[in-house]
Amino acid sequence: MSERSRIHGFLTFLGTLAVASPSLALEPLSVYWSFAEQNNFDEREAHLLREQREDEVSRAWWKLAPTLSVTATYTRNQYESIARVPLADGSGVREAVILPNDQRDLYLSASVPLVDVASWERIGAAKRTREAAEARTEATRLSIKERVAATYFNVIGAEALSSAARRSLSAAEKNLSFVQTRSGAGLAQELDVRRASAEVERNHQALADAELQAIKYRKTLATLSGKEVSPGAPTLSVSLEPEAPLVTWQSTNFETLPLVRAADADARAMRREASASLSALIPTITATGQERFTNAVGFGQAPYYALAVSAAFKLDPTTFSSAAAQRSAAGAAQVRADAARQQAFDRIHDAWHDIQAFVQKSKAARAEVEATQLASKVAKQRYESGTATFLDVVTAERDAFRAEVARIQADASLAFARIALRLSANHTVTEKGSP
Repeated sequence: MSERSRIHGFLTFLGTLAVASPSLALEPLSVYWSFAEQNNFDEREAHLLREQREDEVSRAWWKLAPTLSVTATYTRNQYESIARVPLADGSGVREAVILPNDQRDLYLSASVPLVDVASWERIGAAKRTREAAEARTEATRLSIKERVAATYFNVIGAEALSSAARRSLSAAEKNLSFVQTRSGAGLAQELDVRRASAEVERNHQALADAELQAIKYRKTLATLSGKEVSPGAPTLSVSLEPEAPLVTWQSTNFETLPLVRAADADARAMRREASASLSALIPTITATGQERFTNAVGFGQAPYYALAVSAAFKLDPTTFSSAAAQRSAAGAAQVRADAARQQAFDRIHDAWHDIQAFVQKSKAARAEVEATQLASKVAKQRYESGTATFLDVVTAERDAFRAEVARIQADASLAFARIALRLSANHTVTEKGSP
């Protein structure tokens, strides 16, 4: 299925990961993917490299095309040579210019290789190199999508952290106001006021850190996609449903994965290069034709042509060592191709297990958020009734904030892990996210 179809299927699934309210201006992930295809530096470089490989294939073909040449010469001869030749009927003589004072020659030549095995092999190598460049262009596109997605969810996570920090700051400011009121009534110690003030400042710092992260991630996303990032962010809401079994994902046809295809094409190209090196020992057969226009006709006629077929054989001892080096390079390229298959297998394996771990982390984080929020509420009630210290309130609220941070991080990691798995497997995605 085409890349466009896969993206369309995935965008439906993306709705289960992040749902944007119409009032929020941050565009969907697909918008940044689309801009990245046109503006990302790596994407543009990959396209130009692919065009370069295409031109190299054309150059290899043109080496088998006829070679045309035109040569014009002018020669000033010190002495003119003229021969008097009797006419065949005996009626007189004619002058034959052997060497005129002002000699003018025009040569039109054409040469075409009839048999050139080495060039044929190099054409094959160039084609395989072009295939590798095409596959790497696709691999680059997928890599960029993954990086854009990671940064996109970092933006959402940083915005969620900022919102949590604002809520924590608001609660800390209310606590400070409450403690100051109690202190004025003689019901709270000065230490509690100091602690409440310090907690407000700590939350200011937490908010500043979260906003700084959001600014940096937005800048990174703009650089990756070539599009300015709009303010705001959708609410991060991920599905905790388990993925399809690992064996289902591992049933991917690894031969279709871009990096594997690129490595295979490189190995085939190196084998063709090794064959081309040895093919230099095979004679090349070339046909040549030449037409000459001259005023130094002599005893002949002008213009006149000549046709020739030549065979050339060259025995160069370095040919054997060059071929051996190319075979070793081809073997190394094949090892890299095998490694690419294993790496693709490992990426799917690791991404699938990452999702399982992040699902559990998200579940645990949710439970921790509920527990710490309840503990914070109870601590406040106990402090207001005089059965707990303000330090208990501060500790409970810090625990609640940390739990919220952990939940946001786990959810953002889970959302991205699902994307990473699909991009690694290059699978079509349904609404439920199953391959």
